[in-house]
Amino acid sequence: MVVKSEKKKAQSKSKRAGLEFSVSRVNRNMRDAAGKLRVAAGGPIYLTAVIEYICVELLETAGKVTLSRKRKRIRGDDVSHAVRADLELNQLLSGAVLFAGDRVSGVSKAVQPKPKKAAIVETDA
Repeated sequence: MVVKSEKKKAQSKSKRAGLEFSVSRVNRNMRDAAGKLRVAAGGPIYLTAVIEYICVELLETAGKVTLSRKRKRIRGDDVSHAVRADLELNQLLSGAVLFAGDRVSGVSKAVQPKPKKAAIVETDA
């Protein structure tokens, strides 16, 4: 009598590696970027783990900056401040341009627009 073994439920490469980011997506992008070159089986897993670690470090540091400013949401200037405050992240992202939204710091007062004076309305009483 032949007993069929139960099939295990399929697990993604990300689940097997214990990662949140998609190993399959990184693998596809590595194959597309490499052209005709081959990609080893462990390469995408390692690269995904590195990218996930950098993101975790960046978000953790930006979260601390946000909490120190007594806010609940991480904004672009929090990320920028966190990168420039951390030595390793600053070294890693030294060539990157980080935008802090619509605010520009360090603008001369001569360049800034002058505030408009409120119109004074006189009423005869």
